[in-house]
Amino acid sequence: MKNVPVIDQIIDLAQSLIQTRGYNAMSYRDLADQIGIKTSSIHYYFPAKEDLGRAVMAHYRQGIRSALAGIDAKTPDPRVKIERYVGLFRETVQSGCICLGGMLATDFTTLPQGVQTEVRNFFAENEAWLANVLETGRTSGAFMFEGSSAVKASAVFAALEGAMIAARLFNDDKRLVSAADWMLDTLSAPR
Repeated sequence: MKNVPVIDQIIDLAQSLIQTRGYNAMSYRDLADQIGIKTSSIHYYFPAKEDLGRAVMAHYRQGIRSALAGIDAKTPDPRVKIERYVGLFRETVQSGCICLGGMLATDFTTLPQGVQTEVRNFFAENEAWLANVLETGRTSGAFMFEGSSAVKASAVFAALEGAMIAARLFNDDKRLVSAADWMLDTLSAPR
């Protein structure tokens, strides 16, 4: 990691620690020790832990935005889009982590305001993307469901986050896949 700028090393390691331990269990001392720098170097880039938390979540959100844009660019099929979206969750579980947004949501009441805002924005962006895919699917006849696509999207996102937690708990990514398959079967129009 010597060629990686220190600020990127800090953000990447902080993300990894938060995804495996949680926000409150990650410290500047952990980061400094693992990167091999002084804590003052971290404070140079991120004067407060809130600054680091916001930067990590913003970086993660950008990565997810890019992944969603990639999904959109590769297929117009709403079912395939949802399957590929589930693949993002599966990759995260297989790496031994939890979605950063989901992990931070568990610490939500203890997070600084700026980090809370980033987490809410992450959820809103994912749910908006899902709502669009679901509505497109309903319009095309690929999906069939009653009610608001926004309400369905929030339920789908919540179910995937919960299934991810269960998959990690039981060290079994099939729990996530089974939940996703059931959701897609429930949403899909009869063939």
